[in-house]
Amino acid sequence: MCNKGPPVRFAFVLVEQILQASPVHIDLIISMCFVLILPKPSISKRPAGDLTWGQDVSVTCSISTQHLGGTFTLQQTSGSFRKSQTSSTNSATFNIPQVTFSNEGSYQCQYQTRVSGREFRSPQSDSIRLSVTVILPKPSISMIPVGNVTWGQTVSITCSISTQHLGMSGVTCNGDDLPDEAGAVDLLGREAREVPTMLSAALTTRCHFFLQNPMQESYHTVMQLVRILSTVPLLQRKDRLLLLYHSGRWLTSPL
Repeated sequence: MCNKGPPVRFAFVLVEQILQASPVHIDLIISMCFVLILPKPSISKRPAGDLTWGQDVSVTCSISTQHLGGTFTLQQTSGSFRKSQTSSTNSATFNIPQVTFSNEGSYQCQYQTRVSGREFRSPQSDSIRLSVTVILPKPSISMIPVGNVTWGQTVSITCSISTQHLGMSGVTCNGDDLPDEAGAVDLLGREAREVPTMLSAALTTRCHFFLQNPMQESYHTVMQLVRILSTVPLLQRKDRLLLLYHSGRWLTSPL
């Protein structure tokens, strides 16, 4: 569909093939159609690859056209992010500081310009995807009392981690009759639970921390170990999981 300009008047002189005393003048009015076809913009980001939580990223949109002075718009295809920027050149750079999981997703840009009082828009660019990862430090795990314990003695296991990604958590223990529910976490990310000693010669305890992103991708890594020693062999063992939950996502810290 084109933008119609003002009518243009043309005069045609028709001369009959048969001799006549004077020519016949006919006015014909034609509506002219002006079309500006803009190319598809290109889109890129810096740094390339996956982003780390809290990292800054810049997205650049550019277009090959002589009609400069237009507006670039960057939009998240399945989110609320949308920014526009007027540029006197053929490109514009959008800065997204301190990315979080809410910045994950696909992005496209579009160029819009005005020529002779009329608005023209380019097609949407190809998509680029921003993916955010979280790097957690290695947690620590300890128990009280230290060393061997006797059957029936209560053991306090503490897992702690230095991170801003706090939330629901729990302690993983290999043993019988341990509760599934997550324990409480204080502001330091530390969780302690009293675990009755099982019938175990070597009851291994692990700490896990993990987040899960909105796309349900999960990551988890086995963490530091402690052993609870008692004098009676273990008859059965069950596994439990220590969780850390933040912003709708689960994540494990690295070894």
